[in-house]
Amino acid sequence: FNDFFTRRLAPGARPLDTAPGRLVSPADGRVFAYTDVRGGSGGSTGSGRRGG
Repeated sequence: FNDFFTRRLAPGARPLDTAPGRLVSPADGRVFAYTDVRGGSGGSTGSGRRGG
């Protein structure tokens, strides 16, 4: 069953962007909005920053 959802990638197929302020996601896709969670409240305010 898991073989349907996983696949091997060639080395270098998904290079990591290590620039400060970048989010690395363990899945294929795009993040269009995110919330800064460094305040420690642990909750979501419903307002996030738009990415691009």
